[in-house]
Amino acid sequence: MKPAKIETQSITEQVAEYLAQAIIAGELAGEERIQEQPWAERLGVSRGSVREALLVLERRHMVRIEPRKGARVVALSSRWVTEIAEAWLLILGDLVRRIPDRLDAEAEALMKRRLEAMRKARAAGDGQAFFDATLDLVETAAELAEHEVLQRLLAGLMPAVRRCFRFALDNIPQEEDWAMGFAEALVAAVEARDGAEIARVLASFGQAEIDRLSSALEQAP
Repeated sequence: MKPAKIETQSITEQVAEYLAQAIIAGELAGEERIQEQPWAERLGVSRGSVREALLVLERRHMVRIEPRKGARVVALSSRWVTEIAEAWLLILGDLVRRIPDRLDAEAEALMKRRLEAMRKARAAGDGQAFFDATLDLVETAAELAEHEVLQRLLAGLMPAVRRCFRFALDNIPQEEDWAMGFAEALVAAVEARDGAEIARVLASFGQAEIDRLSSALEQAP
């Protein structure tokens, strides 16, 4: 990841996003200490801005801040992945089950476009585009529910979810197959306005992914 100057607007949020992307990409590894001054110099911001960004990332489950020791990247562990995934599935499930009552032709077409973007990225062999398209589909489904409080809770988990999915794509065989199967089943259930099927898809695919991630983490060096 190349150094980048941060614009003056929304400094804290932009620094938090940059650091989150560094964690997701593996530039910052689990348990690695994040030193405020070097990052402030690298990004051209104040040390206070980096400190505030780290507080944001602590709330988003990406770092932990230890008294008198500073911030460290949260390690990828089976427990961490399980807790993040379970919380994400609970909130997402509550959001998505509301979609059938709000789905119209425009929203249905939007979901289909998100699914088609996944298919095109996969066919092109573009892993980053597939990664982005998959999460775009999930976030679009959540937005269609029109529940601001739940959406804010979900947004707070998304950096950690992105980190889990990045690890999965990089380390689990046939992960793209799994993601496509999940997306197609979810969109079909949403289009059918079948709340019970939506819940079944999330529960079955979600637990399977937790198991796959846990197994991959146990085998990781």
